[in-house]
Amino acid sequence: MQPPFPKWYDANTQCEYHVRITGHSIENCTAFKKLIERFIKIRIVRFDDPQDLMWQEIYYPVILTKE
Repeated sequence: MQPPFPKWYDANTQCEYHVRITGHSIENCTAFKKLIERFIKIRIVRFDDPQDLMWQEIYYPVILTKE
C-alpha cells in the first residue's frame, strides 16, 4: 500500500486470515468476520451444547462452548 495510508492501517500487524498481509489484524478483519457470520448462519459454527447434537448429521459442525 502506498502513502497516504487509511487511518485503520497498521504496518506492524498482520492478518492471519489473509496470510501475511500487513495493515490489520484478524480481530479487525471485516472479511473474516463476515465469513464467520455466514458459517453461524448456515450452522457450520454453532454455540450449542455438544450433547444436544444428533450424531447422524452429515457434517460435524465446530462447537464453541463457554467453559
